[in-house]
Amino acid sequence: MDQMIDSLRQSIAKPILEIGADFTEIGIDSIIDSILDNDILKSIPVVQTLIGVCKVSYHIHERNLMKQTLCFIQGIHDGSISSEKLNSHLSKLDQDPKQAEKELGRVLIILNKQIDGIQSKIAGCFYRAYVNRNISWEKFCELVESNYRMFISDYTKLQEIYEQNNIVIDGSISYQIDRLVSLGLLRITNHANTVGTTLGDLDNGFTKKHVTITSFGEVFCKYGDL
Repeated sequence: MDQMIDSLRQSIAKPILEIGADFTEIGIDSIIDSILDNDILKSIPVVQTLIGVCKVSYHIHERNLMKQTLCFIQGIHDGSISSEKLNSHLSKLDQDPKQAEKELGRVLIILNKQIDGIQSKIAGCFYRAYVNRNISWEKFCELVESNYRMFISDYTKLQEIYEQNNIVIDGSISYQIDRLVSLGLLRITNHANTVGTTLGDLDNGFTKKHVTITSFGEVFCKYGDL
């Protein structure tokens, strides 16, 4: 674990945008071929560690961790990040192994549990926001936990509501919205339609449900680059 944490720390400092590949679209069975065909990827410390120590070409779990880690690093470097803040942060981790284990050890555990690359890329976006001091470490942990529990189709629905700021639903709430509500990303409020004047009317479907984004959901969408 110590070797993995150290190699991840070194890898975060190395942008891989110039590769031009979207690792979220690469299957885990193809990730090794992509790496072996690309000298830039092979030079990334965490890639070297996984290939050398874990014999990644033979184990599906390590191949998946490889993919998720590359997606995570892409997320970090997928937008504006202050190189000064990044280097300062990584220098502090270098000087404080306990803090490095707390942060990057947690990141590795999260990445090892995830299957879809988009989740890891979004987690990288959150880590970028943390390094840029837009969010706290505690908020980062909350965001990646919610992110881990989402389904891929949830991102589209969350983005839709984030952009519209409000949708109105007549009838039952979908399981998808229910899940996003349970994660603290959306809220539901009921407003009686003026057509319904009695309790019976309201029970018969004249109550409109307004679905809006929460403040936590706004942070998720803003720093997750949705």
